[in-house]
Amino acid sequence: MNDLVRQEIFEIEVLTWLKNRGFLRNMIFGGGTMLRLCYNLKRYSVDLDFWTYRIDKIDQLLTPHIPTSRYCLNLLP
Repeated sequence: MNDLVRQEIFEIEVLTWLKNRGFLRNMIFGGGTMLRLCYNLKRYSVDLDFWTYRIDKIDQLLTPHIPTSRYCLNLLP
């Protein structure tokens, strides 16, 4: 399996995990990965971009679930 396929499988697994735990209720999925997955655009992106009005809660909700040795959570205002 090539790296691009592996990356896309991982992205879908992360999105499914977020959805199943209710995190996506207050978040908007956007950016290059969203365009590729939702609209089949020929664009490659390796990150998942989200927007929310509740940035104060996202860090404390997501951080405990992210193995920081392999992944990172960057919160931008």
